[in-house]
Amino acid sequence: MTWYLEINNILIEEQAGFRRGRCTEYQITLTAQDAPSVVVVVVVVVVVVVVVVVVVSYVHTLLIQSTRSSSALWTVSLSTI
Repeated sequence: MTWYLEINNILIEEQAGFRRGRCTEYQITLTAQDAPSVVVVVVVVVVVVVVVVVVVSYVHTLLIQSTRSSSALWTVSLSTI
């Protein structure tokens, strides 16, 4: 069965279990090599999320202030009638 999977390229390259010439150490080595790039991606995603939250919060604050000032203008306008 392993032969069939190998010949037909069904297994991904990172698959180490039950493959000839590969072992747990091989998988650990691959994971360790990929770790720095994964950390960079996670940091970038966190920074983007923080920026989006700050921008949305700022826009929300502006909208609330705008709504309050426009409703105050309506109150003043209606009271003068």
